[in-house]
Amino acid sequence: MPKIVDHDEMRDAIAKRCIDAFALRGYGSISMRTLAEAANTSTGTLYHYFGSKAVLFRHVVTTVAAHDIAEGSRLLVQAFAKPEDRLLPLLQFVALQMSRLATHFRVLAEFSIHPDNPGNAWLELMTESRKRYLGALRETLETDDDAKVDLVLLTICGLVLRSMCGDPTTELGPVVAQLKKVMR
Repeated sequence: MPKIVDHDEMRDAIAKRCIDAFALRGYGSISMRTLAEAANTSTGTLYHYFGSKAVLFRHVVTTVAAHDIAEGSRLLVQAFAKPEDRLLPLLQFVALQMSRLATHFRVLAEFSIHPDNPGNAWLELMTESRKRYLGALRETLETDDDAKVDLVLLTICGLVLRSMCGDPTTELGPVVAQLKKVMR
């Protein structure tokens, strides 16, 4: 009897196994053959499920976002009853993940200028990711105020960019104090 394969689960599993390879080598420097090795599968399987490196990369980005959102939101909501008390742990989570997040930002920036990025593919990917993160922040911080949620996301992005520029020394306490004022 033939084996029944859930194609969505298989895509997710392959994408998860390719995250580190993209982070280590970057988008432009990695081949489908290297990605297949990282995913412990064949290049034929990669092309079957994704069609191209760009499609695989987009799936990797959405997989990373989904994981970050699920893990971060679950931990914060379970641990802190008041939404405003979730801001400091949220930024501490970001600080702990800074190296990984900075690497992901770098690979995303590289993809944005790569020839595999036709038309608005990068912009569509970023818009989709931004919507996911904003939705998670809206739920985690229990607010429907888009401006407030956007400010928190912009703060997180700013912290990552600051770290990428060589300054990882932001004191989170004053940042959280200002965000709390705005969140009221």
